[in-house]
Amino acid sequence: MEELLRSIVRVIDELEKFSLKSGDYRLPEFLSEPQEATSVTPLDARLISKIPRDAEGDAERGLFTLGVDGSSTYVPTPIADVVLASAAAVTESGRALLYPNIAGMGVTAPLERSFIALRPLVESLDERVIMESRVRMKSMTGHPYTADYNISVIQNEVRTSLETGMLKLLVRYIDEVSGLETPLILIDGPLFPIPEVLLHKATGEPLVEEYKKVYARLIGERLDVLSRAESRGIFVAGIVKGFRRSFKLSKVPDIRRVFGRGNDEQILTLIVRRMRVNLNEYVKVGFFRLSYPKGSELRDVLGRDLPEKYFAYIVPPAVRYGVRRAFRVEVLKKTYEALSSIGDIAEIFAELTDPGLHIPLVVHRADELAKADTRKMRELVKSEIEGGGLFVYSRETEDAHIREEVSLR
Repeated sequence: MEELLRSIVRVIDELEKFSLKSGDYRLPEFLSEPQEATSVTPLDARLISKIPRDAEGDAERGLFTLGVDGSSTYVPTPIADVVLASAAAVTESGRALLYPNIAGMGVTAPLERSFIALRPLVESLDERVIMESRVRMKSMTGHPYTADYNISVIQNEVRTSLETGMLKLLVRYIDEVSGLETPLILIDGPLFPIPEVLLHKATGEPLVEEYKKVYARLIGERLDVLSRAESRGIFVAGIVKGFRRSFKLSKVPDIRRVFGRGNDEQILTLIVRRMRVNLNEYVKVGFFRLSYPKGSELRDVLGRDLPEKYFAYIVPPAVRYGVRRAFRVEVLKKTYEALSSIGDIAEIFAELTDPGLHIPLVVHRADELAKADTRKMRELVKSEIEGGGLFVYSRETEDAHIREEVSLR
């Protein structure tokens, strides 16, 4: 790691020879999730209901659960932005796999994927600088990370690649173990990210078309791993915690007629209030089938049609001051049918949820470990850069930059 840090400083030193170029960081209309282009179909006759809670239910169902999450951040300097990412996997017994595991927690996963990227804020690049550095300075499609290349896309690319790599590794490990209970892997975030940019027709903007290619590669790799997992009897679910920019529920006529056209977070709040739910009760909203448009522009970009997602919202009990936090469960059709044969899916995920955390425990543990690894890496990188006499933006400045970006989480 020390050699890699010195390499980063050396590259930034070389980049100081070039003229600075101001980057255009904001593309919210392209990085938000799809709204009108998708369709939502209710699958249950009773869309909104309370969930009976059986604390021992998950053990009786014979499920072996694991959590996967990634984390990313960046260190901004006047010469270049250093993007950092990590990934973690945790079993229900607490055993952990991490990559790159700079913090030295658990077992280091043999992923061998890039976890550092550099976006130079310069007019042009010297190819010798790129070749001499082990730091990624190009996207997975081979496009250079120029000053106007969106920093959120870089973070999403590096982090999602690590998450998918970790998922792929778990599928391989589980496939090699015999006599294991039914495996259920919970990913922190959507099963596969679909930014709005993929649903736009060709814009003629080179970078926008580049972003489409990057997300097409990320989605394609994720779908291949999900398909392999399901073919091996390994089930995967996405656990989405933030949905203020999601408008899936308002697409359901019965819900829209009663609650209007707010975002999903607003509608869930209204549902819980109107149901007069006790503070210790779980609520389910769903399941629904989410369909993406077939053919045309989207298929041209991805090279395939997207599979349907099956999703529901789970609202755990309130734990403090009456505050509730919901999460969305996303699965593919085969997983939906398989888990339905075991029991009520909403009950299964309610049983896996720690009420004090508002999400499944394995997801929380993976999230904490990935963030801890990224924080440690950021401290080391920042210290090495400053030790080399380079200026690093203050935390307040970095936070201001981050607020300008639109995350896909």
